[in-house]
Amino acid sequence: MSKISVTTIAGLTSGGDANKVKIESGDTLEVVSNATVGGTLTTTGAATFQTDVNVGTTTNLLSNGDFTTNTNGWAATGSTLAINSGNLQITPNSGVNGFANQQVDNLVVGKSYVASVAVTVDAGNYARLYIGTSANGNQTVNSSNLGVGTHSFTFIATATTHHFALVVGGGTGQVTRFDNARLTEASRIIFPAIAGTSPEIKQGTSVNDLAISTGAVNRINVSGNGEVTMPTQPAFLARLTSAQDNIATGATTNIAFNSEVFDQNSDYNTSNYTFTAPVDGKYMIGCNLNYTNWDSAFNYVWFQFNTSNALYYIDLKPGDTLADDGYMGQNGSLLCDMDAGDTVTVQIAPNAGSAQMDIITTNSSQFYGYLVA
Repeated sequence: MSKISVTTIAGLTSGGDANKVKIESGDTLEVVSNATVGGTLTTTGAATFQTDVNVGTTTNLLSNGDFTTNTNGWAATGSTLAINSGNLQITPNSGVNGFANQQVDNLVVGKSYVASVAVTVDAGNYARLYIGTSANGNQTVNSSNLGVGTHSFTFIATATTHHFALVVGGGTGQVTRFDNARLTEASRIIFPAIAGTSPEIKQGTSVNDLAISTGAVNRINVSGNGEVTMPTQPAFLARLTSAQDNIATGATTNIAFNSEVFDQNSDYNTSNYTFTAPVDGKYMIGCNLNYTNWDSAFNYVWFQFNTSNALYYIDLKPGDTLADDGYMGQNGSLLCDMDAGDTVTVQIAPNAGSAQMDIITTNSSQFYGYLVA
């Protein structure tokens, strides 16, 4: 087999095939050993990879991150820096945070990066990692009380220059040691979009995590241990900030769940006590209610989930088993078919009886829901 050894293969300098090296149809380009693409590799047709494909780089953008012999490249603020057994030792001055900062230039705005460091000694649990656009700033990453171990974080560059700062808080002179400080480009696969932000598969919050993002937001995260989370998956829990007293009999009353415990996708409105479905789907909707000033003369009490498509009733028929002014609990849940933009509220209607009961507040009564499928 003949061989041609070259340092550069260049395409034509003009015309429709300018700057292209083409492999014609029916021909095969085979890489028989390891190869590195230093820029962008574009395939306009189908591509088959018969062995492993490694995405990304492990090149450290920090200088002297292994702290083998000296502290070169690191600027001290409010601290004394030293090398101890191949670790960076930071001793903060009295009354201030101690910093070891390194400026990193030539980052790409909008690109994801992974910052990591090992904490080997953390007297008082004061070790921190800051990343920001100003010296010792924490605009991008602000991680406190790291503790002994290896820690990693991803962030999106908002400027071409960022600062990587190892920090010891507390200002009591406690000794803290760091090792293996690294800043690398996050590995990712980009699916180019004609408009808007391209979706990506990339490294997640930690260097060993995986994330799927759309609109520059991580929608699905898979940890290195296999836990799957969906930070923007619709889910909410609401409750009352005060008791809702004197619920009228023979009438339908909206229950004023006016305080959010959580609302992952911002789909719940505390001013009108309404959840709005952001997408078509099946939603689990539920409610827990606790009453006081109960009237034994009630024939029944029902609450309903009032959705855009239907009313769903949860009935309670206590009979004569309770005395007046007693307590009663009621709960129910169901799977609702909701379209995007559909809403659901909770309403209550006691029947018969003369007393006007109250709904107990705080943790006793809640309204909740989440997207199932």
